[in-house]
Amino acid sequence: MGGVDLLDALLGYYRIQIRSQKCYHRIFFHLLDMTTVNAWLLYRRRNADADAWLPLSDFKVAVAEALTMTNKPSTVAKRGRPSSNIIENAIQEKKSRGAIAIMPSQDVRLDQLDHLPVWSSRQRYKVPECNGRSHVLCRKCQVNLCLNEKRNCFLLFHTI
Repeated sequence: MGGVDLLDALLGYYRIQIRSQKCYHRIFFHLLDMTTVNAWLLYRRRNADADAWLPLSDFKVAVAEALTMTNKPSTVAKRGRPSSNIIENAIQEKKSRGAIAIMPSQDVRLDQLDHLPVWSSRQRYKVPECNGRSHVLCRKCQVNLCLNEKRNCFLLFHTI
C-alpha cells in the first residue's frame, strides 16, 4: 500500500465525528486527523525496533491529553466568603482519605509554561530523591516540591 492509500485507510478508523455545515470546520478536522495519523506513522517508523508501541487510538488520546494540559490557564482566586456547602464538603473530604496524587505527564511537566511556585499547606515531596514536607506547590502540576537555598527540586522536577 502506498503512502496516500495507507493514510486514507488509517483516517477511516478513528475519524473525528463532529458534523458541521461549515466547510472550514470540516477542513480543519480533516487536517487535524491527517496530522495526527502522519505523526503516528512517524512515531511507529522511529520506534520500529521497539516491541510495543502505542496503537493509533491510544496515540490520539495521548496527543489530546497533552494538548489539553499545555497552556492551561492559571487558576483565578475566588473572592468573597465561601458558602457553607463548600466548607462542609471540605470537612467531609478531610475525614476520608483521598486517592494517591497523580503525577503530571512528562509533556506537561517539561513544557516550561506557567509553572509557578505557590505557598500551600505543608505536604510530602513528590520527588523520589527528597524526603520530608514542603509548603511550595507548583501551580500547574499541583505537586509539592522543595525550594530552598540547600536544594531546588522545583527546578529539577521541571527540567529533567
